[in-house]
Amino acid sequence: MRALVIEDEQRLAENIARGLRQSGGFAADVASDGEEGLFRSQECIYDVIVLDLMLPHLSGEELLDTLRARGSEVPVLVLTAKEGKANVIAVLNAGADDYLAKPLIWESW
Repeated sequence: MRALVIEDEQRLAENIARGLRQSGGFAADVASDGEEGLFRSQECIYDVIVLDLMLPHLSGEELLDTLRARGSEVPVLVLTAKEGKANVIAVLNAGADDYLAKPLIWESW
């Protein structure tokens, strides 16, 4: 399986990608901004996308809207520091498949 991690915090992105590779058996790519993430999502077929919302150049919301408008059905897991039920509802209504709030703590990593 192949995953795309779109996250501008490099250390977090690499930790997520490494965890997916080691624990989940994924091949994982990393994009550090929204434009790169959108490009990569169109150049390769991914089984899942882990998406931050607060990205440079193109926000995660805009990227998600673009993916869904183009008919992409790839599962998208939103990982963000944005808080509040309204944000969760908006992102899920926009087509995200699930939502996790930062900070993440992985005891097994």
